[in-house]
Amino acid sequence: LRLSMPALWKERAVQSLIASINYTGSFAASEVAILRRDAEDTWALGATAEDDGASTGRVGCLRGPFGLRMHALVESNVAFCEPFRVLAGVGRLPLRELSAALARPLDEPGASLEFKLVAARLPEHVGNMLSWEEGEVLGTVTVELSPCSLQSVMPSRCVPGLQQELAEIGPIVS
Repeated sequence: LRLSMPALWKERAVQSLIASINYTGSFAASEVAILRRDAEDTWALGATAEDDGASTGRVGCLRGPFGLRMHALVESNVAFCEPFRVLAGVGRLPLRELSAALARPLDEPGASLEFKLVAARLPEHVGNMLSWEEGEVLGTVTVELSPCSLQSVMPSRCVPGLQQELAEIGPIVS
């Protein structure tokens, strides 16, 4: 995951970001937390030790249009309030780019996809707290898709090398 989001970095109210691929429903495992760093337009992955910057999910749960959503955790202008989550922007790519990335052989390195993030419409309750306008380009996000097959779901013939790892249990020859 690589990103350049100067418009969001410059917003003092933006505490952190959350990136996710368009899935049906909400999958916490498909979200990646991104924290602001000190130097301009620099970011760090995750708020917890176990967050390694990987987003997981099933291909069958992807829904069109193929895209990436970037939410911002925004600090309230009211004392003692928790930060609230706002959809900052959306990036979309043609479905053929996702299809090409998913059709790569499992032994090849992952495919990189670059999204241009366009600002979403801000909710009314945000008011003038944030300065970007709907449709404004907020920056770019590059994600790398790599295979992560669940052996409990995938047939063994679809997982390379699995046949060699399995212990032989039959047939019993007497």
